Amino acid sequence: MPNRVGCAGCVENRTIALVTKVEELRRSFRAASDPEALIRRHSGLPGPRGNLELAQAVADDGDERLFRRLTHRMGSGSRACEHAGGVPHRLRRGRPRPPRCRWAGRPRPGPSGVRLGPEVADEGAVAMALQRWGSVDLRRLLAEMRKWAVGTRYEQRAVVAALCEPPLLRDPAAPDRVMDLLHRITSGIVDAPDRGTEPFRVLRQTLGYGWSVAVAASPEEGIARLDRWMGSDDPDVRWVMRENLKKKRLSSITGDRLDRWRTLLDRG
Repeated sequence: MPNRVGCAGCVENRTIALVTKVEELRRSFRAASDPEALIRRHSGLPGPRGNLELAQAVADDGDERLFRRLTHRMGSGSRACEHAGGVPHRLRRGRPRPPRCRWAGRPRPGPSGVRLGPEVADEGAVAMALQRWGSVDLRRLLAEMRKWAVGTRYEQRAVVAALCEPPLLRDPAAPDRVMDLLHRITSGIVDAPDRGTEPFRVLRQTLGYGWSVAVAASPEEGIARLDRWMGSDDPDVRWVMRENLKKKRLSSITGDRLDRWRTLLDRG
């Protein structure tokens, strides 16, 4: 998520810069005599963060044949592009059913071709792919996310990262269904035996902003949902709620509600 500290126009400026960068990469991709070499050169992998702007550009203009070739030949540097582009391309071709993939050694339906794990680039690309799928068929995405919400911590993290995205939440029915999933996932971190592990940490971090995005899309329902969690005795739930209350997008909550919530969360 973008850093929202600073001038009011900073977020808009960063968005414009991102769009400009993606368009620049799209032009380079279209003009490349060897697209695979271009992707290898600019992927940012191996490394801590893949080039998701490149993934978006290739997803816009690539085709399924290219995605499959990249996946087999180039490893994680191209999986980001395959994740981001493969699903919407199959949808455009009239084949909306997501393929089966192997998830941590077991078959599981999903919109990408590889397992979810700690790789930052893969995680970001999977969220991007899910969002692109949702822009075409939100109903089916939400149905699939119900399965992921009871899966591994990385699958749950992907649910939060993908669905807590303002464009997807503009559908009038979306915020309530997304908050249902957030409630289910948050319930799963209460007294969790895996707290302190890396998968738990990245899920908790993502929940630390996800709730505020969903609540901002439907404040009346969202405030009622948050109210149920503010009295939790679980330290990780309290941390998640405190982080969400820091987000400026919740500044519309008026009265003494915020002060009461902060008092509840800071106790003990």
